[in-house]
Parts: sequence; C-alpha cells; structure tokens
Amino acid sequence: MRPEETVTCNYCNEWVDSVHDDGICTDCHVHSLGDMDPAECGCSDCEENEREAQEMQDTTRFQLGDADQECRYPVNVDGKNVGLIYRWHGAWYAVPAGQSDELRVGAGSSGSEAAARYLTEEFDAGRITPQKNTETGTAAPRELVGPVPLLHPRMPATPRNTKAAHAAMAGLTEHLWTPLHGYPGADNPWALKCELCGWQGPRYWSHLRGRNGNPPSTFRHPECLDAEKVRARITAYQK
Repeated sequence: MRPEETVTCNYCNEWVDSVHDDGICTDCHVHSLGDMDPAECGCSDCEENEREAQEMQDTTRFQLGDADQECRYPVNVDGKNVGLIYRWHGAWYAVPAGQSDELRVGAGSSGSEAAARYLTEEFDAGRITPQKNTETGTAAPRELVGPVPLLHPRMPATPRNTKAAHAAMAGLTEHLWTPLHGYPGADNPWALKCELCGWQGPRYWSHLRGRNGNPPSTFRHPECLDAEKVRARITAYQK
C-alpha cells in the first residue's frame, strides 16, 4: 500500500517523502550514487560519520586520500603514504604499503579509524616503508585487455557465488556495462566501465539489477546520457 504524501524514487523504486528534479531521493544521491555531499543528507549514519571524521582529523596524525575505483582509501601519515584501507562485507581491512597482505582490523562505523590507526602504529614502529601513491594501487586504472575473471579474488568459488556471478555478468552485458574485475558480490563496489559514454568507476550490483522484476534506474552515473537516450540505446528498457 502506498503511504500518503509520498513519491517513488527513480533509483531505488521505494516510496520516499521527496525527490530531486531528476526524480531521485537524497538518500540514493548520497549513499548510492555518491554525487551529493553527505552533509545534505541529515540521516543518523551521515551525522555519525561526520562526527567521527571530524574527531579523526582533530586527534590523529593520519589523513585519508581519495578513494580509487574499488573504494580503497590511501592513508597518509606526516605526508607519507603508509598503505590502503577498504571495507569488504562490513569489515575494514588494511594493506600496508609495499605489501600485499590484507589484514582485517575493524568493523562497523568505527572500522575505518581502526584500520587507519593500525597502519599509523605499524609505521611508527618501523614496520612499514612509505610508498608513492602509484605504488600502493591508487594510480589511474589501466585499460582492460582481455576478459576479466568471473569472481573477484576475495570471492570464494562456491556454487552460489558462481551462479550469482554469471547472472550479474549477463545483466551487465544487457545494460551495456563492462566489468573491470571479477564479481565482488552484490553489496561491494564493482569497478565498471559505462559503454554509453566511457565513464569508469565503482557501482554496486545491488543497485544495477533492478527490483521486483523492473529494470534498473536509467540514471547510470553522474554526467551520463539522459533517460530518454539511455532507454533508446538499451533494449532491456524497451521490453
């Protein structure tokens, strides 16, 4: 049943209090599309993250750089890069600079700080040699050559994951996306290339597969083609 005085968001297809001119709610712009400042959201999660971020800046030596295509953040201490941190299935991992070990060091809303603090402490103890950002995985992505593996290296090759990956790959092909690495699961960032305009960046399969038998939103990413051109180019919207 439709709640009173609500509208449908064009991205999540949920009933919401209001949407922007593009028909998409603030929550989707902030948490799914990432093209709006979290300060404009006002939800409890954003307010908590903002408080934590401010506390981290006030009380710590480390700074987080811009995320790469897989949403991994470089950690800088005294202007030196000491590694990467990222979130995977709700847990936070740290990768020390110059190493390949992925260490689970935190979880939840405080996990990012715990992961960054771990790298800072390891650096202070002399167990990390700082690297340039290009040596820690934050360089511009290389052009794709050949097919990608079916599964992301962190995804176990179970029958369930394999079945989900095949379905996701087929869905990407149908909606003109090219994966830049294997399937990471529905709720982890997936580096993709938009075949409509060439844009590259992280998207989430949970947002691209559509809901309740309906195709996904025609809003693919910021600065892509408008909805009418997307529908004209992708046959899935014409069924």
